[in-house]
Amino acid sequence: MNYPEGTPAFPHKSVVVEYLNLFVRYHGLAIEYGIDVGEVSLTGGHWVIQTNAGRRIARHIVIATGRDRVPYIPQWKGMENFRGEIIHSAAFGEAKTYSQRKVLVVGAGNSGFDVLNHLAKVDTAHVWLSARSGPTLLPKRIFKFAVHLLSPLVARLPMKAADAVMAATQRLAFGDLTKIGLPSAAAGGVSRLARSTSRLRPTTVQSRP
Repeated sequence: MNYPEGTPAFPHKSVVVEYLNLFVRYHGLAIEYGIDVGEVSLTGGHWVIQTNAGRRIARHIVIATGRDRVPYIPQWKGMENFRGEIIHSAAFGEAKTYSQRKVLVVGAGNSGFDVLNHLAKVDTAHVWLSARSGPTLLPKRIFKFAVHLLSPLVARLPMKAADAVMAATQRLAFGDLTKIGLPSAAAGGVSRLARSTSRLRPTTVQSRP
């Protein structure tokens, strides 16, 4: 089910919500919200799901809680004596809250750069970025063309070629980032993403006799 014709490449959240609601109605999906799953077991070739709203039986089950669903803040040395505020990006809130404040953003991933994009639009006193290595940056658009639309094509390339395409796109859009203090990335963007994904461990469900 496609988005309505004329939907921009980066639709407003209200457009996404409406699309999902239309999708549910069009396909007649029986979605239940606010239900807690307590136990999942495999019995007689089908899944039995115990919930706070009764038992459910299913032929297939997908567990998709998301790897980043629980905000995590490392326990840095000296945190207990820090007089400022330490928050996770999930609790960032509105950018105007940080007006005239000094802000250190830790991490150069998607969340870190989302925060930086918001902070760039307000009059903060100072903003620093702490990153383990140089990031791989891609613009949203090049000459009004949404870059993410090329993702399926880049995904078909050999990894080294895909890394080269991302590096060339970054250089075209932003120039030499080392001139403003950002070190070169430790590896290509696609290679780094592949390594990060390979470290993930899928959620498993043990069958019960």
